[in-house]
Amino acid sequence: MSNLTLPVIETSSIKGYGSIEGIHQLDSITTQNLIEDNSKLATNWETFLSICCILMGTGVLQLPAALKEGGWAGFFYIFLTGLMSNYAGMLTVRCLYTKEGERLSTFSDMGFYLYGNLGKQTIQVFKVLSMLGAGSIFILLASINLDQLFSDIFGWKPHFLFWIIVSSIIALIPMILFKEIHESPLITFFGTFTTIFVIVIASSISILVWMKPDFEYPPSSAFKLSGLPISFSSICFAFGGNLLYPDIEKGMKTPQSFDKVLTYSSFVVTIFYAIMAFAGYLAFGDNVLSPVLLSFNPNFFVNAAYLLITAHVLLTAPLLFISISGDMEKDMSSETEMKPFYRHILRATLLFLSVGAALAFPDFEKLIALISSVTISLLSYAIPVFFYMKMYDGRISFGFSDSLLQYSTIFVGLFCFFVGTYLSSIDLLFGK
Repeated sequence: MSNLTLPVIETSSIKGYGSIEGIHQLDSITTQNLIEDNSKLATNWETFLSICCILMGTGVLQLPAALKEGGWAGFFYIFLTGLMSNYAGMLTVRCLYTKEGERLSTFSDMGFYLYGNLGKQTIQVFKVLSMLGAGSIFILLASINLDQLFSDIFGWKPHFLFWIIVSSIIALIPMILFKEIHESPLITFFGTFTTIFVIVIASSISILVWMKPDFEYPPSSAFKLSGLPISFSSICFAFGGNLLYPDIEKGMKTPQSFDKVLTYSSFVVTIFYAIMAFAGYLAFGDNVLSPVLLSFNPNFFVNAAYLLITAHVLLTAPLLFISISGDMEKDMSSETEMKPFYRHILRATLLFLSVGAALAFPDFEKLIALISSVTISLLSYAIPVFFYMKMYDGRISFGFSDSLLQYSTIFVGLFCFFVGTYLSSIDLLFGK
């Protein structure tokens, strides 16, 4: 642990810090003790928007299909998953503060602090798998959208491989041209606007379908036990954001307000998700497709949604691959900067791996379920609770509400990881 270079802050004197009952005692610490330059930091409102931007992404397109897997009970899973994701997010930030009075910087640092190199490497492996998986989903989604757009507007439908290649080339160009690209507020706003636009359009059209005089209720189920793990895993994907919370909290003017702001953000996002899932499953039932826009007849608004989503994912995909390669470059060339040629080879290889997954498994619904089961279920649910329980063991006394949420969140995370991974793998490999 002495190998970590960490900024020192005064946290060890806070009695009960880290528990639901004691977390509010952080108010006694001034913001200046946490971060020096307060004037450049985010207000609570700006932080609220940032967290909403992180959470609200392409996973929303899968939510009606998640209800198809689990039945109407999946509507309840959305609220349960939102609650657990919010709690695990709080624990992630609390685990930044050690008993020695240090503030860790990243999720990987937590793993190193608690379990040494094994913990750090484990987190990094799952982080890379998660981001490569997200890259696969982005490339696949862009290809699906382009295929649908050109088919609807121009009546042109080439082989799907063509759109995979086009999407990959578009994503690769900035990866070769730029050494580093950081997500700008404009891209963040555009992504959030796109998601809200899609939710409004998809929900509105679904309700209009339901309101037609000749509407007949499609087949649906109240509860599907066999689909419960995949349903949970798919919903978990839509709430994954823990890896970024340390940076979000560090950039706040009042970090002690993080729990409150996260809760408000999670509540708003959960409501949006619930509306989308309910409307889509109400209108199409077990016939709903994933991404959900494929369920609708072509029109101006649906095509606009396709276009916005495609632009969003193709702008975001290079950021993922550059982030992964940046971490790898530091590990592979810690003393000297990697030469551009080798950097380009590394980035192209990462993109090739993601494209390979998209080509091998070109099923958006099933690919999301598998990636979420393998990575998000652990990174955003089980692992933060495990870290929290180990870090604060002996430092605080957990109340009943803490213990109940801890073990429930661990159970859901591990259940999705083991059972969800098995079932989604079988479904992806051998399903229809």
